[in-house]
Amino acid sequence: MAMATVDDRNPMPVQSSATTFRTLDGLHLVGTFVVPDSPSDLAVVLVHGGGVTREEGGFFTRLADGLGKAGVASLRYDLRGHGESEGRQEETTLIAHLNDIRVAWPASGTGLALLTSACWGRASAVASSPTTRPSSLLS
Repeated sequence: MAMATVDDRNPMPVQSSATTFRTLDGLHLVGTFVVPDSPSDLAVVLVHGGGVTREEGGFFTRLADGLGKAGVASLRYDLRGHGESEGRQEETTLIAHLNDIRVAWPASGTGLALLTSACWGRASAVASSPTTRPSSLLS
């Protein structure tokens, strides 16, 4: 994966927009898609930990802004039963969570990386399949 760098004197402008996508079992998950103004061939999916939201206490918000300024698109979303997304936390299974990640990837673009936080880090590693494999996994 190519490393993006930020020119602090001329950061790339970014656009942020709310998005929703439907899970394989019909729930609507809510997210935020951040894209640089110029085309990006790399996208990062940010997966938060349990008990918080897609903002991850403000960390994912700042990270997405920095990635966008470096020319990298990102998608962060509320896990099922968290924040604005539908579902119940206590009904979430590992398979459902992994399927949600798989559904989120196509919404993000090509050249994907997956950045996870807390409890879902190792679980997300198995989300890779022959048809949806991230170029990088950071946990």
